[in-house]
Amino acid sequence: MSCAYHDRLAHIADYVRGELPESEQENFEIHYLACDECLKAVRFLEKTAFTIHHYGADIFATAQAPAKTKWLDHLNTWWEDIPLSQQWKAAIPAFATYVVVVCMLALGYSWVDENLKLSAPSLNEKSSKFMPEVLDDSLVEWQHYDWQQPVTATDDTALYNRLVNVRTIYQARRYHLAADQLAVIVQDHPQADAARLFLGISQFHLRHPTAAIQNLEQVLQSSLELSPEHSAARWHLAQCYLLQSKFDAARQQLTALVKTNDAQFSALAKASMGKLNRQHK
Repeated sequence: MSCAYHDRLAHIADYVRGELPESEQENFEIHYLACDECLKAVRFLEKTAFTIHHYGADIFATAQAPAKTKWLDHLNTWWEDIPLSQQWKAAIPAFATYVVVVCMLALGYSWVDENLKLSAPSLNEKSSKFMPEVLDDSLVEWQHYDWQQPVTATDDTALYNRLVNVRTIYQARRYHLAADQLAVIVQDHPQADAARLFLGISQFHLRHPTAAIQNLEQVLQSSLELSPEHSAARWHLAQCYLLQSKFDAARQQLTALVKTNDAQFSALAKASMGKLNRQHK
């Protein structure tokens, strides 16, 4: 539906100046508060009126200041020859200045609006890579697991060097950077269990349990059951399940750890199981 006031700028200007009849003033207020186009026009004219009211004297005085250069003197002579009354000749520069000010204000408002739109973050632009999941960590143990050996036995010198470098980053607990580099290594070398294990652990510390679980489960499938990598993967897998409040899955992993011969993880699993049973039987 078209706006009844859309093309009536004189009507809107009268409203801004307060020159409409009282009843019409109230009717128009009700209208423009519900009409985006009229609201923008009213706000624009109000800002323009405010600028002219506070700064118009300085602007117009500058525009009408007498010229002192020779070429401006010649221009004044030419201006005087124009067949217009002195009243019109005095009004034209002021009107031209007013137009320039209005145009500059319009461009300024447009620029501000566009920059506000560009600066507003879009929900679709927020990458889950940098947004940790909102989870309950009251039962989770966050100890840093040391990477004792840089690599398992490998003849790939390039892979060995990459793992040595990323191990230093992981040991410094720079989990974001470690996870980024380990993800590339795992993509290039899917069978590198050490890289996949510490990628999963880094993702766990970054509160991305879903991604961590995928990598830790693959380590469980490919590593020897009695190996340190296997126990570390199972322990951190249990912590990921606790982070997701999947208590039955966590108990399953912790129970398996209690039965192992790994004294360190067996003790950790017993303590974690006791804490879990006290809070969630």
